[in-house]
Amino acid sequence: MCIVIDTNCFSLVFNRNNAAHSQFAAVLVWIVDGHGKAVYGGTKYLSELRTAIRYQRIFVELKKAGKAIEIEKKSVDEHQARVERTFNPANYNDSHLAAIVSACGCRLVCTKDDRAIRLLKDARCYPTGIARPKIYKRAEHASLLCDENIADVCRPVVMLSKSEREAISSRGSDS
Repeated sequence: MCIVIDTNCFSLVFNRNNAAHSQFAAVLVWIVDGHGKAVYGGTKYLSELRTAIRYQRIFVELKKAGKAIEIEKKSVDEHQARVERTFNPANYNDSHLAAIVSACGCRLVCTKDDRAIRLLKDARCYPTGIARPKIYKRAEHASLLCDENIADVCRPVVMLSKSEREAISSRGSDS
């Protein structure tokens, strides 16, 4: 399964020293130790990722290990423009998350942003054939991290070696 991680959750997912990490630790474990993959892409997401240098490094490691999939920027940007024609970007600044889902068929988004969740749950964001994603917002949602939700873009499933797991995990422990 793949998951879009909203940039507002980077620290919660990847930083073991974050006080709220326990609510999001399952996402990290699922990606590093399980079948999960992060998906990302588009001009806005990549811009936000560039400003989060610590987490950008983690994405580089995940991508090298086959655990992060970068969706074609042009496709995400086109989907984002379509969403923004339907919804006022001033009210919903996370149209890029719905665009990533639309561009790749990802079935899960990790976010704590209630405005983003309202947008992500609106069927008008997605073209025919793309289902609204499920939302991971806290530890009680860990059951969403399952093989049943693997989108085609995240196949084949990749398992990391012990050294790859340790390299990625150590990045999350850096202060």
